[in-house]
Amino acid sequence: MHTLYASPFSCSFAVHLVLRQQGIPHELKWVDRGEGRLIRQADLARINPFRKVPTLTLPDGEVTTEVSSILLSFDPQPRSPTQIRQHQAWLSVVATELHKPLLAPAFDAQCPEGVWQDALERLIPHTLGVIDAHLEDRETLLADPEPSPADAYLFWALTLLRYRWPERLSANLARFHAAYGARPWTGPTLAIEQAARIARSG
Repeated sequence: MHTLYASPFSCSFAVHLVLRQQGIPHELKWVDRGEGRLIRQADLARINPFRKVPTLTLPDGEVTTEVSSILLSFDPQPRSPTQIRQHQAWLSVVATELHKPLLAPAFDAQCPEGVWQDALERLIPHTLGVIDAHLEDRETLLADPEPSPADAYLFWALTLLRYRWPERLSANLARFHAAYGARPWTGPTLAIEQAARIARSG
């Protein structure tokens, strides 16, 4: 069984979505962030010195970390080298253009507002515009019939954007978000994440 160390609605949510999409048996271990957004739990610190989520242990005991790397390893589609590079590129776009410059600081209570505000006003509009144009004639980032792990990562990012800045989602981005949200595994995963968030904040 896989074990996913996760924090509700953090980027580990994207890995959670993919595990449920693919029907992979897994255990969730909810963890808490402390000072510097580092995970408090000692059992995670022992296997991941960076003390970050997602951290995933595989059935053979191997520990995998970093959301883009984990997601890429769960791509079920046979792809050409070009398609693999495209998938990796979209994972990197979400990680470096949305996740790290905007979403991580914006949802960090200890981060100065100006850090994420600059990204929101100066950097993010171009990134969202490129993604919007790409999705103009596609249902998924790689034009797959079924969403790829990169789509799960983008859905997570857009979920946070929609929660904080709903006006930033264009019609194409809102359509993508709604379509992924309607997938049969998404609602149950959202419910689990929400229940965990409520339990840990209560």
